[in-house]
Parts: sequence; structure tokens; C-alpha cells
Amino acid sequence: MGEELHIETPATSIQDPVPVIDLASILAPLAEIDPGRRGHMLSEMARACTTCGVFYVENHGIPEQLLQRALSYFDEFFDLPVDERMQIAIPPGQACGYEPLDDARELNDSFHCVFGMDEFPDLEAALNTGPNRWPRRPAGLESVVRDTMGALYRLGIDVMSALALSLDLSADYFDPIVGPCQGSVRARRYPPQGNHTGKVGTNSHVDGLPLAFIIQNDVPGLQTELPGGDWASVGPRPGTIVCQLGSVFTRWTNGRYVANRHRVINLDAARERRSIIYWFPVHPAATIACLPTCCSAADPPRHPPIRYADYIAEWVRSFADEQ
Repeated sequence: MGEELHIETPATSIQDPVPVIDLASILAPLAEIDPGRRGHMLSEMARACTTCGVFYVENHGIPEQLLQRALSYFDEFFDLPVDERMQIAIPPGQACGYEPLDDARELNDSFHCVFGMDEFPDLEAALNTGPNRWPRRPAGLESVVRDTMGALYRLGIDVMSALALSLDLSADYFDPIVGPCQGSVRARRYPPQGNHTGKVGTNSHVDGLPLAFIIQNDVPGLQTELPGGDWASVGPRPGTIVCQLGSVFTRWTNGRYVANRHRVINLDAARERRSIIYWFPVHPAATIACLPTCCSAADPPRHPPIRYADYIAEWVRSFADEQ
């Protein structure tokens, strides 16, 4: 069911709860690194991951033109007549294609596609994704999505390296469990709500996959829950991409790093919010076990090891029950 709530302006604080992480200062060649700035960025990353589970990434190496091209192509898709969009509507029991707005649930419509699942049939069956469905227009949308996902996949590898360093692990610690270029992409459109105090654009929830990267237009709306229960805005910042942790990181880190609840409310009275989300996975056969720097005799692992594909299947079931 939809989430009923009283909407207030997101909280702000003197210390921004959602920092901007300069990725280049962490992962630059050793001879070019400023140790002081690198240490500060890693501390800021750790602070974000232990409080709100979200941060901005700048100097990420992805051309802005590529990100804007993806947003522009989806603008063209969402501006098509509804009858044309509905030609690729998601069939019952599947997950890929166009999902129209259902204001009894959430105030958004969306397009969803996945890549690489055919290589892992057990995971595909658990997720029941079904085949991708591409519209006739705009021509070339699939190619643009693949290019964008490839760039975000490479960013995911870099962010995983930075997160490993923030946990006192080697930068290549996660390399063996990163799978081939795959993942899930969802584009969403949120109608303007103004000060409407009813439904939200996206209900509050926690992601399951390790990382989610969010590209957004210039209309704010994304909010993350802070430890005290307030909500902080994660609005657009030029030159950055939003990165959110999923619950698998909480399991990896024995509860040290958090995957907080987040939601979307488009408080703009006139403009639509549009975004693209890429969920970065790890190899379905990888074992998710407590990291060696996150447990001790006094703080043993709280969860047994689990295969990543099994973990995500469990998460999907619990997410469906929650909705």
C-alpha cells in the first residue's frame, strides 16, 4: 500500500550528513595522492556509511554528456503518448518494461531493464525478471542505456575499491567477487506534488544490492533517513552522482555500515523530477561473509555466510512483503 505521511521540509544540519567524496583523491596513482586529503575523504566516506548510507561522488570519470544523454533519451520516452508507452508494459509476474503511474501506491511511472541475468538462470528465476522490452522510440535507447550502465559499472568497481580502503582493507579486496558487467537500470518520472501531504513519489525502503548510483535532473526529491528519524535531502549537485549502500553492506560489515531507508517526494509545484538508477551487483556465486576488519572475538559475525544469489532472493521476498 502507499505510504501516508505528513510531508515536511527535509532537515538540515551544520555538518552536511551527505558528504561529497572526491573519488580521484582516493584512487589516483600513488605519486599523485595528497595523503591528507585522501585520509579526509576516506573518513568522510566512513562517516556517511555509518550514519546515513549515502554520499555524492565527484571526479568520477564519467563524462557529463553521457549522463545527460541518458536523461534526455528517457525524457523523450516518458513524453510519448501513454498508448505507445503501454506497448511495452510489464506483464503480470515479471519485472522488465514500462510501469505506469498508480497513484494508489506511488506517484511515479518507470521503465526497468536488466542485463546479464541470462548467464545466471537460478538468479533470473528467483527474480522473475522476464525479457527486456524496448520501445520503438526513441530509436537507440537500448544502446544509450548499455553505454551508461557500462560507465556506471566501472564506477561501481572504483567505489568498491574506495569502500574497501575505508574499511582498512586493500583496494583490490572486492575484486574477486565483482562479476561481469551486469545489473539493473530503472528510469523514473515523478509528477510535481507541491505541498501535497498524501502519497509519496517512492515509498521509503532499503535497497538490497551493494550499491545504487542515481542520476537526477535539477528537481530535488530524494531523501534519506538520519539516525534520529529526520529526513535529509539528497538533491542534485552539479558534477556528482549519488551513491547509496544496500543492505548487503550492513551484513558484510557486521552492522558498521548502514543501508538507511530512503524515499522520494517531489515537492516542486510545477516541474517533474526524473532520475535513472543503476544497481551494481556482485557475482551471484560470491559468498557474503563478515569482513575480517569488522569482527573480533568480542564482536563475532552476526550472520552466517550466504551465497549472494540466495541473499538477493531472500531480500526480494522480504521487499515484496513490505510493499
